[in-house]
Amino acid sequence: MAAGAAMAQTGPDVTEVDEVVVTGIRASLQQSLETKRSSNSIIDVVTAEDVGRFPSSNVAEAITIIPGVTIDREFGQGEKVSILGTDPALNRTLLNGQTVASADWFILDQPGRTFNYALLAPQIVGSVEVYKTPEPRIDEGSIGGTVIVNTRRPLDAGIDPISGAVTYLWNDRSEEGDFQYSVMGNWTNPERTFGVLVAAQRASDFLRRDGVQSYGTVTASDYLPSTQPSWKPGSPTCVGACADTLAANPDAIGLNALAASYFEQQRDRDSYMAALQWRPTPNLEINFDWLRIDASYDNTNQSMFAFQGNTWNALDRLTDITVEDGIITRATFDNALSVLDVQYREAAMTSDSYRLNLEWTGDRWDVSAVAGYTTADGGTQRQLFGEFLNWSNYTVDISGGPGGPAW
Repeated sequence: MAAGAAMAQTGPDVTEVDEVVVTGIRASLQQSLETKRSSNSIIDVVTAEDVGRFPSSNVAEAITIIPGVTIDREFGQGEKVSILGTDPALNRTLLNGQTVASADWFILDQPGRTFNYALLAPQIVGSVEVYKTPEPRIDEGSIGGTVIVNTRRPLDAGIDPISGAVTYLWNDRSEEGDFQYSVMGNWTNPERTFGVLVAAQRASDFLRRDGVQSYGTVTASDYLPSTQPSWKPGSPTCVGACADTLAANPDAIGLNALAASYFEQQRDRDSYMAALQWRPTPNLEINFDWLRIDASYDNTNQSMFAFQGNTWNALDRLTDITVEDGIITRATFDNALSVLDVQYREAAMTSDSYRLNLEWTGDRWDVSAVAGYTTADGGTQRQLFGEFLNWSNYTVDISGGPGGPAW
């Protein structure tokens, strides 16, 4: 930025002002560049300003702008991070440099090192550092990379004494919207050597997912009467043209089972954080951070299954079949089994993290000490399950799919 001298103006149209304040994000961007330049490893940094430019619902959504970082959106919202193509369980996530405990809401998820980023609100982020190569000072254990989420600190530049935001998030799939709230308060002494920051966020989101799922494959020869168990009564239903098609294409591949699935979930997340920062001298700094997250993930899932490859209820009920290029594209069954599964789950997660650290920076060497505690609990608290069986005539037809099926 450059400013030139201006001649004083006088006259009736001149308005005098007491003060002109210019606010920018240049310092934050410069800090991000300096962090990358001074690092001994390959690192990318996302600042709070970068996070604020995008309507991110959590930290995972915010860091997708970094090259080599992808996220898992299995349920419509980013939850797990993959670095350089590695499995999310092979990466580590640290909160202010400390391991943070996390839990999963899905009943089929097993405990592991995978961190659930849906727990972290983007409003608490001061910066996110993604290390794609290791450093001695960083806890070992990651193959793909390490993500360090740094929360906001009271003495950071550009934090207003009181700030807040209200946003509205619309989901075009579920056709529902929810408000998101956040508020932050910050106090520092006049010398800017001590500060206190507190913040709270409330986020709600209603998700919906529709899909068609397949489970395994069978071959046309599995429908032949000669392959049916000897104990099964009844006469073969696949005769005439149906039997001729089977005999001519015994190695044709078809779906073993097919399901039309519907999933909906109400996600509510409350986040609370507090930070104390004391910098008595330019070389010494003491920080205390606290973060608590309470979240609920109640969901309903229902699936309509067709078991056209099942030995006990469909293999001997085939009445018509179409084979194209070695693939069973259409199959009709008479009085075969279909099943409707309905599941309602009440799920919740909590996470608590405390961290106290001391840092002394000298001209030639640094000293740091850290003490922390983190705990998390979560999962499905209650599950209601219903299964409804139906014997009916149906046809499984994949001939109208976009392009050729891939096996």
